Amino acid sequence: MKRALVLGGGGAKGAYECGVWRYLKEKNQKFDVVIGTSIGALTAALFVQGKYNECYHLWDNISVDQVLSNGVNLDFNLDLLMSQKERFLPMLQTAIKKKGMDTAPLFNIIKELADPKKIKRSKMDLFVITVEVPNLMPYQIDIKSLLDEEIADYLMASASCFPAFPIKQIGEKKYVDGGFFDNVPINTAIEQKADEIIAVNLKAPGIIRKPRSNDKHITMIESYWNLGIHLILIRN
Repeated sequence: MKRALVLGGGGAKGAYECGVWRYLKEKNQKFDVVIGTSIGALTAALFVQGKYNECYHLWDNISVDQVLSNGVNLDFNLDLLMSQKERFLPMLQTAIKKKGMDTAPLFNIIKELADPKKIKRSKMDLFVITVEVPNLMPYQIDIKSLLDEEIADYLMASASCFPAFPIKQIGEKKYVDGGFFDNVPINTAIEQKADEIIAVNLKAPGIIRKPRSNDKHITMIESYWNLGIHLILIRN
């Protein structure tokens, strides 16, 4: 029986997927293929490497400066917003210049944590979803088929939530967040002939496509409580 884990997109809500991972570890759950969109793609890359501790440490310690250059924390706390008012103008100037906020710090995290050799040695296959623009052509990228130096680029492409984040250019092509095609890509797992699928839905903005098969055992995991805002802007 082929088992798949599908990790949906949802920005800062991706911390929930780290909790799901812990539960799966405790239950000794094994998978043959892991598929992710957006933040789910980044978690999927860590999952196939067995880097749970790194995933937990990342979410437990992350700050906005580790994700965005000139970023600010967005919250409904007026005091918090006013304490950062000197950072709004640089953030807006960067966003206008780059047609989206500067995600170079996030890309550096991806390059640090996504070890091409460990990913390719993993017994689990890894697929991520991204969308080419301007033709809106979806791509289900087999990460193991890429050159080592391309892996971080395509993980970043899957998480390029335009217009908040800039479009990711790889070679002559440009890509945006996989959530523009399928934010919980169960159908990719079906196409990979998975018989049993566990999927995590972060209930974030994005398209979610109905499974194309009724003969698969699909378990959807969702949070019972509100996971907060979608943007990758985290409180310090």
